[in-house]
Formats: sequence, C-alpha cells, structure tokens
Amino acid sequence: MTSYSPVLVETASLRELERVVPQYRRILLETVDTILERFERNGAYPFLDTKIDVFSGKDLSRTVGATDIFGRETVYAWIQSRGVEALCGHAQWIETLPDLTAERKQALRERIRRTVARVVRALEAARHANGGSLFFWMDADGRPFTLTPDGQKNELQLDPAFCYGSDMFHVKAVAAAADFLGDTDLRAEAARYFARWIRAIRTDAVRGDQQPFDPKNPVGRVPGRRSHGLRMITLGSLALYARLYDDPAHVADGLDFIRHILDKHVNMNNRFPELAPLDFVEFIAPDGAPYRQDGHIVCDPGHALEFVGLGFKFLNTIRSRADLTVAQQADIAECDRVFPRLLQHVFRQGFNPQGGICKTFALDLNRPLNADMPWWNLPETMRAALFCHNVAADDETRRACLDIARLCSNAFLKNYVNPNVRFMAYQTLDENARPVPVIPATPDLDPGYHTGLSVIDFMAALARGKE
Repeated sequence: MTSYSPVLVETASLRELERVVPQYRRILLETVDTILERFERNGAYPFLDTKIDVFSGKDLSRTVGATDIFGRETVYAWIQSRGVEALCGHAQWIETLPDLTAERKQALRERIRRTVARVVRALEAARHANGGSLFFWMDADGRPFTLTPDGQKNELQLDPAFCYGSDMFHVKAVAAAADFLGDTDLRAEAARYFARWIRAIRTDAVRGDQQPFDPKNPVGRVPGRRSHGLRMITLGSLALYARLYDDPAHVADGLDFIRHILDKHVNMNNRFPELAPLDFVEFIAPDGAPYRQDGHIVCDPGHALEFVGLGFKFLNTIRSRADLTVAQQADIAECDRVFPRLLQHVFRQGFNPQGGICKTFALDLNRPLNADMPWWNLPETMRAALFCHNVAADDETRRACLDIARLCSNAFLKNYVNPNVRFMAYQTLDENARPVPVIPATPDLDPGYHTGLSVIDFMAALARGKE
C-alpha cells in the first residue's frame, strides 16, 4: 500500500489552500513518470499508453484482439492529443519547481521532448493520411473506425470537407508541441490547421466523433440540438494561439466565442423566462429556445464551470494587450463581473455534499438528472474558482470562490485519487461518492489533461492571488 493521507482544507483562505500544493505536485509528477515509463517501455509503439484499470491496477494495454477497444490496438485520438498538450504544459511547470534539482528537471524535460516528438509525428502522419483530421477511434496504424452492433471494427473514410471532434483537441496539441520542440515547420502547420478549424466551427462543418460508453451520457449529433461545446473547448486553443502567434484575429475570435455562449446558453436578461437567472443551458434549439432532452432542459455543470475556467484562461492571456479596442475592453470587464456569479450559481446546482459534481442537472426540475460524478469537473472548477477569485470585486465573492476551490480539492483528494494505482483518479463516483466503473469518455485514463493542466493553472493562480 502506498502511503497517502489526503490534505483536506477546513477554511476558505489562500493560506489554507496552499497546504494542498505539495500533494498536487506529488500527484502530477507521478502522472508524468507513469506516462513516460509506459511510453518508453513500448518500443516501436508510437502512442501514449494510459490503458490502466484504475480499480485493480491491471495493465490493459497488453490486451490482445483486433476488436478489443481497451487494448493498445485501439488508439483514442482525444487521449493522444490531450496527452501531448499536457506533457508540454508539465514540462514548463517542472521548470518552476523549487524542490527538483537541475539534473532531475533536465532529465524529465528530455524524456518529455523525446516522447512528444514521436507521438505528435505519429498523430500528424495519421491526420494527413485521413484528409486532414483525426478520429476518436483509430487502430495502431492510424486508420479510423467505428464498431458494428456485434462489436466488429468497421473502417471509416473521413470526409476532407469536414473537421471532426478530435481536431478540437489536436489543434492545441500541434501548437503546444511546435512551441515546446522549437519546430518552425510544425508551427506553420499548426497555424494552417487552426484556421481550418475556426472556419469549420463558423460554417457548421464539424462532425462529432465521440463514441458512446455510458447509456446515461448520450453523445453524438442530434438534429435540432446545438451545443456550446466546440466554442467552449476552443477557448483553450485560442488562449494558446493568442500567446504564441500574436494575431489580433485570435483575440477577436475568442471574445466572439465567449459572447456567443453568454448570449445563447446563459440565462441573462431573462432570455429564458422559465429558468432561473444565470442558468446555463447545455443545448439550444435552432430557434434559440432551450432544447429539451427527454423532456428536460439540461445543464452539464462541469461544462459550464469549464467554460468559466477556459474563458478566463483566454482573457488572462489577452487582457494586457495594448491593441485592445474599447469594445473589447468592455467585453473583458463584463466577463470579470459575470463569471464569478456564474461560477457560484452553477456550482450550487451541481455540487453534491458527498463530494463531487453531478454529470447533468435538470434546470426545469431543479435537481440532478444524472447524479453520477465524473472526476474531471473538480480540477476544472478549481481552476475556474481561483481565476474568479483573482478578479472578484468584493470580499464576499472572493471568499465564496475560495470555498468552492476548497470543496472541490477536498472531494478530489479524498474520494477520487487512488494512491495504489499511481495516484490516478477514479473516473466516476455515484451519488454516494462510491467509485463505479462508468466511463465518461474513454477507458484510457487522463494523461494529465483535465487533472494536470487544470491543477497547474490552479496553483499558479493561487500564487498570484497572494501577490
């Protein structure tokens, strides 16, 4: 048994929250070591390997069989691209750690560099072989597939006229890798790829590719149902591209995407009279009204809270630019006012005192619809809470934001971390905070993306809050 005692925070203060930092450093470094060790042992296999049963610790990557979606013959593009971005982000974070020797930092950086270079090369080869896009499921040779009803692989030809859901994550991975590796050719390719992605969002030329694992979490394109998800996730990409490319178009696109989500999905100015102020609607109908899923108006609290975090990640990247227009400065100021209120409202709806945030909340019923609690929305909310704290206009709001961060950290460290399986997180807890084998998106475990990158931002914002 690995020694582990979760650090729980009793009061909502910056000083108290600082107590969790060493524990998160330990968890994040263990995640990096796990990813690197498993990649390095796999020889010619060019993909990241987080195929681990978090309940038993069983290594799933050795599972054989061409149709086994848990083994390494099935490559999850979402995991690969998220992992590349996460490794690049962790490499930068590692340089800031005061308790690692220069030799240890250099060794980790070089291992990350070798890993990122190989993985992004394999992903780019697959993307170019498939009309410029990646797909949720690919085989080890980069060929997209779906499954037939009897579980057989059905090879898929991607349409080059469209982008696919996996591109949403890969546009970030390519830019992050180009920057980390100092690869000018990849940097230019990232710019072309991202322009195509933005164009696809604006022209409704993106096809969803996520495949279902959980009957309670239906995915896929539904006629007449419009999500905020593409724009929300792309705010993280726009933060990265605005920093690396200094293109005013990225500033305009990011502010436009935030405005789109606030105007169409958030109940401001009594837009949806049947709902409470600041209710966040996951899906809308073509006429702009809330879309009813199985008769209910649904909020995914994790997605709404992730929007606050990624929105602020973008805004914090651009807010000091000298070329902002008066209108853009006003948009930023409005977000600084609205986001802390939105954070508190959605958190109150979604948080279960047992320790987690529900998957979906029925706004028309004012209660959880799917009470299962995925792991990823806790670190995402911690990031959002500290970002909100750092712009809050009054002490009451600042305390509320710190309390949200405290509750999320306590829940994550107490209920989700499995110290006996490399400090990986259980993917889902039920409403009583018991781990259950429910897969939110992929059976591959998080490669430092939701947990690592969100927590890195949380710790950085925590340090800035003390300044």
